[in-house]
Amino acid sequence: MTHGAINLLREKWGNCRNWSDDQLLAWMSYFKGRIAFIQHEGQCVGVGAVRFISDLSQSDDWKANDPEGSIAWVEVVVASKEDAVQSLMKVLSSRCGKHVTKIGGRNAATGKVRLFDFDRYCNLLFNKRISYGRKLQST
Repeated sequence: MTHGAINLLREKWGNCRNWSDDQLLAWMSYFKGRIAFIQHEGQCVGVGAVRFISDLSQSDDWKANDPEGSIAWVEVVVASKEDAVQSLMKVLSSRCGKHVTKIGGRNAATGKVRLFDFDRYCNLLFNKRISYGRKLQST
């Protein structure tokens, strides 16, 4: 699974394309308990990582993590199968405490910060009313 996750991250997430295996493993270790992997037919088809912040000024510091933070900041979600994104978000949202009221992340294409009401966003995503990362999967 680890090798598949490394390959998927390199393929889909430009930030780590030139990282060594050791750097990627260290990054994944940092997110322990806040990273999820989706497997299909023995292949890693999705990787997602989340951290918690109290204010958007912390979004640029990937090591900033406040377990009591009210914002679930999605650091990365990459997938090679469309359903993997929904599965990843279900796993990641299940790791959020009751204090989380917002979900945010940076748009991979534009770099813009996006911030949504947590419960509403998850409800829309799980009911397939919105599609997180559809453009990403089609690449």
